[in-house]
Amino acid sequence: MGQPAKVGHYDRLYASGGFGYEANRPRWRAWVGQHYIEAFGLQAGERLLDIPCGDGFWTSVFAELGFDACGVDLSPGGIDTAWQRYPGIAFAVGDAEQDLPFAKRSFDVVFSRGITHLHRPELFKDSSLRMARNLMDYVRPGGLLLVSYYTKRDGSQPDRHAQHPVSDLVELFETAGDVFKVEVIDNFVQIGVQHRDAPRTLDVSAGDGLARRLRRGVNSRIPTAAGIVRGRLPLKRR
Repeated sequence: MGQPAKVGHYDRLYASGGFGYEANRPRWRAWVGQHYIEAFGLQAGERLLDIPCGDGFWTSVFAELGFDACGVDLSPGGIDTAWQRYPGIAFAVGDAEQDLPFAKRSFDVVFSRGITHLHRPELFKDSSLRMARNLMDYVRPGGLLLVSYYTKRDGSQPDRHAQHPVSDLVELFETAGDVFKVEVIDNFVQIGVQHRDAPRTLDVSAGDGLARRLRRGVNSRIPTAAGIVRGRLPLKRR
C-alpha cells in the first residue's frame, strides 16, 4: 500500500470510529500505568511526544496521567478527530520520517505505538531506518524512545501485519540508539531506547504508586497535565 493509499485508509478508519479504545479507557489507562509508566520509569510532568498518535487516544491518556503530551500523525483525518475529542491537547499532521515541528532532542519521552513501518514484511527498508533514527533525534539527552508493537513473533503475516520476532525489532532500533530494556506482555513488545552518549536513568519506583492506584481503579487524585500547550501545533514552513 503506497503512502497516499495508506493515509486514505487511516482517514476512513478514524472517521468511522477508529480502533474503539475509548470504550475501554479504564483498562487501557491501567495498562499505560503498569506497562509503560511503571515498567520504564516514566514520571508525570515529563514532556512526551506520541507518534503516530492516530485519533489521539494514547496522547490523551498520558495527558490525563500528568504528562505534558502532544501528538503527531500522518493522517489528517486522525488529527481532525483528535482535535475534536481532546481539545485541550496539541496535535499536528506530520511524518515520522521527516522533520517535525519541534526542536531536536526536546522530549523526555518519544512514544511510538503500532507504527506502520513495523507492520511491513521487509523490516529493514530505508524508510524504517529513517523512522527509527528520526524519532530518536527528538529524544533529549537522558530521555527515551518507547516503542510498543503487537506481534506473535512467529514470522507470519496475517492481514498485512508482519509478526516480527523481538530480535529483529531490537536490531532495527539499535541502529538509532541503545536498546536498554525489552518487555513482552500478552504479545505486546515494549522496547526502550536511549542515547548511547546520554543514557536514561531508570527509576522503576517512580511510577509504582500510580500503577497500583490505576489497577485498583482509584483515579480521583491522578494529576492532570500542567502547562499543556493548547490548540493546534503549527507545522514548519518548508
